Amino acid sequence: MVTKSEIIGEECHIHFDFVGQHEDCPDCGQQYRIHQWREVALLGPPVGLHKKSIWHVRRCVYECRCCGCFRTQSIPFRLGSTSCTTYLAKAVCEDLEVQNESVKNVARRYGIKWDMVKSIHKTFLRMLAQRIPEPEGPRIAAVDEFSIEKHHRYATFVIDAENKYPLYLHRGNSADDFRPFFEMYDETFYARIEAFAMDQNASYSSVVRECLPGCAVVCDYFHMIKNYNDDVIERIRTRMVRMAKIRRDPLLARMFKGSKRLLMKRLEPDDWEARLALQDLMSENADLDMAIHMRELLQKLYDGCRDEELMRGRWERWCAMARESGIPELMRYAESKRRRTPEIISHARFAISSGVIEGCMNKIKVLKRVACGFRDWEYFFLRIWHMFLPEALKRLHTARIWVELDPALTGKGENRTWTYRCC
Repeated sequence: MVTKSEIIGEECHIHFDFVGQHEDCPDCGQQYRIHQWREVALLGPPVGLHKKSIWHVRRCVYECRCCGCFRTQSIPFRLGSTSCTTYLAKAVCEDLEVQNESVKNVARRYGIKWDMVKSIHKTFLRMLAQRIPEPEGPRIAAVDEFSIEKHHRYATFVIDAENKYPLYLHRGNSADDFRPFFEMYDETFYARIEAFAMDQNASYSSVVRECLPGCAVVCDYFHMIKNYNDDVIERIRTRMVRMAKIRRDPLLARMFKGSKRLLMKRLEPDDWEARLALQDLMSENADLDMAIHMRELLQKLYDGCRDEELMRGRWERWCAMARESGIPELMRYAESKRRRTPEIISHARFAISSGVIEGCMNKIKVLKRVACGFRDWEYFFLRIWHMFLPEALKRLHTARIWVELDPALTGKGENRTWTYRCC
């Protein structure tokens, strides 16, 4: 119970003492005797006008006279081994649930250090990870890499492409970093996977073929068109700008220089203004005209073809047309992608895209940018895993954790050894 409360500066100090029966030894059943008393200071939630409160809790160290063992009395409203009450921990974790909220802002709000906020949230995420059941095997999975440090250091991320459920997160992007994913779950989990969506990552595709021979690797529409725009359209545009400057034609150079956004976007049928502007650009250069038409054929190939043999024939004809075009950028693109023919043809059977995981990558970048980077990789990966958990599952197990830690948080506390009321 609360024995004393006092104000020291801007802090509210509340003193608690033990109330209730002494405990019995679980081994021999004899009643413990009190060996000594100890006091621990815990950070509590804001009280009144005081942003920071400190709870001084007096507890005892028990000694069993029969078996001679010692046991320190537990504090029911303490979060694990942290110097924090469950009340403050719940408030901190709920604030960090807000989108784009940083550890530093939450620490400033409650007047505590940022490493304490991180320790609280990390402890909660570990407890949540232990309670979340293992996912069922996905039908479609997606894998990609994202940057975590400078100098091209990446991490591998695998999700269920249909519901964005996180399946695997590991530091590194090599084949050895991806292979442990196929040892995490049981055989029934991997038997359900029919296809993997990914970019043209040779190490990832080789591991999938090695570990899941019957699984299809899909080279999706998103990366095919993105690579086409970067390797063909963009290089032709920069070549046209350079040639216009050599010919001392500033108007033509300015027109091509400011046309990047127009050339990259997929135009809607009723967007006549953009189509007329694009036709003006295409009329200025035959290579650009051919590249735009070839991109439209590639888009139609991905959009409307659901028969593997038909798609194979159309893809081979597209590659032949690209080789005969005489455009260096287009010829190099066709030659590099022709080696990915089985992965491209798989899109006819599995019309999936890794655009889902690309959206997840953007959310991870925002999380990293708001935090100004992470030094604790375990905490960073726990934050990412928590961010993509299904909301219903997250709310269910989060509520259960707080009830198990302290039933008084939900008003369901019954016979308690400790009584804690603020006078």
